[in-house]
Amino acid sequence: MENAPTVSTKKNCVLLVSGGIDSTTMLAQLTKQGYNVVSVFIDYGQENINPTLTSAMHYTKLYNSDLKLVKLNYEWSKASIIKDNYIDENITEENVYSVDVKALSWVPARNANMLLMAGGIASEMNIKEVYCSFQFDKSEWKTYDELRLKCKFPAADLSPRFLLYMNKLANFCYKTKVVFKAPYIKERLDCKEIVQKGKEINVDYSKTYSCRYCINGKPCGKCEQCVIRKQRLSNV
Repeated sequence: MENAPTVSTKKNCVLLVSGGIDSTTMLAQLTKQGYNVVSVFIDYGQENINPTLTSAMHYTKLYNSDLKLVKLNYEWSKASIIKDNYIDENITEENVYSVDVKALSWVPARNANMLLMAGGIASEMNIKEVYCSFQFDKSEWKTYDELRLKCKFPAADLSPRFLLYMNKLANFCYKTKVVFKAPYIKERLDCKEIVQKGKEINVDYSKTYSCRYCINGKPCGKCEQCVIRKQRLSNV
C-alpha cells in the first residue's frame, strides 16, 4: 500500500515587506510561527528602490518566502522620497523626534494603496491574513492617545483607527475575506522592542536598509530613518 501524500499544516499569509528592520523582523516571526509567508514588495518610484528591493530579496530567500513585486505610479508626487526629489531632512539625534518631516516625505495614500494591493494578491490566492509592520514609538503613542481627531495625527495612516477603516473597506474590495493585521501596533511595541524581539530569534539585520534615500549607492546618514536606525541597533 502506497503511503498517503503528506498534507501541509502550515498557515498562509501575505506580508508587506520593505527591506527594513520592522518588516524583516515580522517575516522572521511569522515564519517561526509556522506561516507560509507570501511577501509583497511595492515599487512606487521611491528613491531607495534598488537597495530596499535587494534587501527584501535577500531576506525572503533566507526565510523561504515567495516574493511578489507590485508597481505603483507615483511620478506625479512631490514627496522627497520619490525618485529625484531628494531634500536634506537635516535630522540629528537631538531633534529626531521633534522635527516634523511629513511635509517633505508624505506620499499621498501610500499605505492605503499598499495594503489594498497586498489584499488583492491575498484574495486571488485565497489567503485571508495580510500583515504589515506598522509601529509607533512611545512619544508618538502619547500624542496619538491625546488627540480627539485621530486623522490629524502626523502618522495617521499607521494608526489603529486607520487599520479599523481599512478592514471595513476590505469588505467591499475582494472576492474573499481579507483581514489586515498590524501586530506591532496592536501590541504597542516601539522600535527598540521590535529589534529586541528580532534578536531573540536571531535575526541578522546587517542586510536591512532603512534610509529613505540612496545617495551614490549609500544611505544618506542624515534622514529620520538613518538616525533612528543607528539608535535602534546600537542600544540593543
